[in-house]
Amino acid sequence: MSQGHGADRARLGNAAQLIALAVSVGMMIVVMLYVFGFIGPGRAIPDGDHAFTRAEFITIMLMAVTIVLAALTLIVAIAAIWGYYQIQEAATKAATEMADKVAKEVAEAVAARTINESLQMRQETSVSGEEMAQAQEGFS
Repeated sequence: MSQGHGADRARLGNAAQLIALAVSVGMMIVVMLYVFGFIGPGRAIPDGDHAFTRAEFITIMLMAVTIVLAALTLIVAIAAIWGYYQIQEAATKAATEMADKVAKEVAEAVAARTINESLQMRQETSVSGEEMAQAQEGFS
């Protein structure tokens, strides 16, 4: 059981790292756009003299956050699908191992019982040497 909890913690740690990476990349993109003059209050658009207003800047920032969240959602969805298939494979493997174990135990018990019953029937129906001689005399 403790191994399962450790694996869950490791997966949770990986997910947290993935989220932190996605947020960091999104923030880096926004900062680069700001630094190079593509966005920001008072900055000029490369193809004209129009400067962004604060409302436009906030709109662009929210759009960038939306894009980062959409990418993160896709990553989480892919991870969820992968996790589902991993759980399904693990459950199938565990069920197969348990079924094999139970089938072996049952087969051994049935085989032992069948052998004992067969030996017991032979002992009950076996004819001693004297009985065999008497039977042969009766037929001759």
